[in-house]
Formats: sequence, structure tokens, C-alpha cells
Amino acid sequence: MTNPRLRLDAALDGLAATFRGTTAHPDERNCDCRWGSAEGLAPLRSPDRPLDPDLLRRTWRATDWSDRPSLLRRILPQFATALVDGRADALFGLHEAGRSFALGRWQEWPAHQVAAVREFLRAW
Repeated sequence: MTNPRLRLDAALDGLAATFRGTTAHPDERNCDCRWGSAEGLAPLRSPDRPLDPDLLRRTWRATDWSDRPSLLRRILPQFATALVDGRADALFGLHEAGRSFALGRWQEWPAHQVAAVREFLRAW
């Protein structure tokens, strides 16, 4: 039997490798009232750049993205780490996690991405 923490660490590593280089869609927009300006979205268009906790929270919770799957792929490695570390409860509320996964329609992604997400969810 595999050590659960080792499996979880491997699943997090798998997410990081699978989604390395992903970004928000270049034309992604959201309400200026939430983001302040187009510059507010700039970090989401920069691959592999850690997001500050507030931007991560706002991105995760917003439901009005035009391309929710690309946003989920962009933030998933960092968000999954927050889930595992127990920081998600304070930042996001765990009830938001399931809804965001559903809105991202991860089961429709390419097979290798689906496999990485599924392994993370099972390990977590």
C-alpha cells in the first residue's frame, strides 16, 4: 500500500508538470469592478508565475469567465497546493472547490490532463 502523503505529493507534482506553461486565454476579460484594470489579469496570462493569494481567490471564485477551463488549468497547481495545505478553507471555502471544478469541465479536457486531475482528487 502506498503512503497517502507520498501519493498526494506525487499527484501535486503531476499537476505541476501537466499544467506547466498554461495561461488564461489572451482575450479573457472580467469586470473592472473586480479586477481594477486589464493589468489585474496580466499575471494570469504569465505562465508559471505564482499568483498572490488575493488574485488566486478572486480567480477561483469568479464564475463569469468566458473560458473557465483555461483559467482552471492556469491556477490548478497553486490552488491544489492551497487545498492540501489547508489554506483553501480560509481563502476560498471548500464548498467553492467543487463548484469551480464543475464549471471548469475538467472531465472534458485532454486525457493526460483528466488523468492528472483525477489522481489529485483521489489522492486528496
